[in-house]
Amino acid sequence: DYLGKSHSSWCMKHTITSSSHFYEFLNDGMTPDIKITVPPEKIGLLLDYEEGTLSFFNTDIKQHLHTFHNNFQDFVCPCFAMEGIGVLRIRNGITVPPRIVL
Repeated sequence: DYLGKSHSSWCMKHTITSSSHFYEFLNDGMTPDIKITVPPEKIGLLLDYEEGTLSFFNTDIKQHLHTFHNNFQDFVCPCFAMEGIGVLRIRNGITVPPRIVL
C-alpha cells in the first residue's frame, strides 16, 4: 500500500476489473494519465542511475510505458508485490550459466 506514495518510491500498479485492465504509475502519491491498450505479459524495467530515470516497458511488443525522472541520492532497491495468488518470475537479462538450474 505504500509503494509510490513518497518522493523516493516508484510503482507500476495493475488493477483488473470485470471489464478492463487499469494501470497507474505512482510517485509521491500522484499518477500521470496514461492509457495502455495492450496488457503486458512481461514488464521490463530499466534503471539509469546517473541519468535519474526508471523506465517501464511492455517487453513483448517493445513498447515504452512510462519513465520516472528523479535525482537519485541513495541506493535504489527493487520491490515487487502481488495483491493475490499468482506467479512472479524475475529475470535480470544476464545469461544463466549452464551448470545452474533454476
